[in-house]
Amino acid sequence: MKRIAVFGSAGSIGRQSLEVLRKLKNFQLVSISCGKNICLLEKRICEFNPKYIYVVFLNFFFIPISNFKC
Repeated sequence: MKRIAVFGSAGSIGRQSLEVLRKLKNFQLVSISCGKNICLLEKRICEFNPKYIYVVFLNFFFIPISNFKC
């Protein structure tokens, strides 16, 4: 299994990357980031269950997964 990080997941390229990732079964999303679209990020966290999250707008380097409700 190959591990993938998607930076800018709320942007157009990030959205397209996640579309492709949904169809590929031999890849795992381990890290995801976004600018400030926390609602969309929460949906992606619930879907992909990444290990690492980064929100640029908030300047957080680490957000515990337990903060998000899936």
